[in-house]
Amino acid sequence: MRTRRKIAILSSAILVIMVIGTVGLHLLEGISLFNSFYMVLTTFTTIGYQGPATHAGRVLNTFLIIGGVGLLFLLIGASTQALLEFEFRELLGRRKMERDISRLNEHYIICGAGRVGRSVAGELARRPVPFLMIENNEAKAERYRGKWLVMNGDATSEAVLRQAGIERALGLVAATTTDATNTYIVLTARSINSRLKIIARASEESAEKHMRSAGADEVVSPYAFIGYRIAHSFLRPHVLDFMKLAMIPEEELGLEI
Repeated sequence: MRTRRKIAILSSAILVIMVIGTVGLHLLEGISLFNSFYMVLTTFTTIGYQGPATHAGRVLNTFLIIGGVGLLFLLIGASTQALLEFEFRELLGRRKMERDISRLNEHYIICGAGRVGRSVAGELARRPVPFLMIENNEAKAERYRGKWLVMNGDATSEAVLRQAGIERALGLVAATTTDATNTYIVLTARSINSRLKIIARASEESAEKHMRSAGADEVVSPYAFIGYRIAHSFLRPHVLDFMKLAMIPEEELGLEI
């Protein structure tokens, strides 16, 4: 944060000096604003193609050389420092994530950081049990990285699943937004770990049989589940209230069932 602030201050200072130099040369040398700006620019970049003709203009240009060029080199140094710090943080972040993943054992893998995947992650984190989320979208993965252990990658890739420690995992949730992707994730995961419990999300009813054939232990359709809940809210509301009560975490409820 301090480096960013330094870059902002130096950039503002250079801009102010450029404005002062442009206006000053325009008044002292009697040239157009564009030519004044061009002269300041050549001074700042140390090209020095054309210098002021008057003594007052040369005095002003001397201050521009000392102040402007010095600030420009400081800005280059601060920008380089910011770039190196960013690369260093990225490297440390990747290595920390790799270490955290390598320590996972008997964990759960959530493929997809959509609404279903985030809901599953929230429940697992509240218990808490070890889990890892795989998200293909880099921006979305970065958004939840500070909250959970999130890995950016394609969950249909065998290499990515192995990197996530699928051989040591207890379960996997295929919760991406497309049925075809979820089916392929199930197929790949089952081929690596035959003992893994796999639960897949299905949008279409026709996709359920394909997911089960690919190796899913359970297939859940959010839309069918919502329809079931709505219908039984009318038909058996007390049963649903009991089920809702049974699923509340014991520490929140104050009871143990």
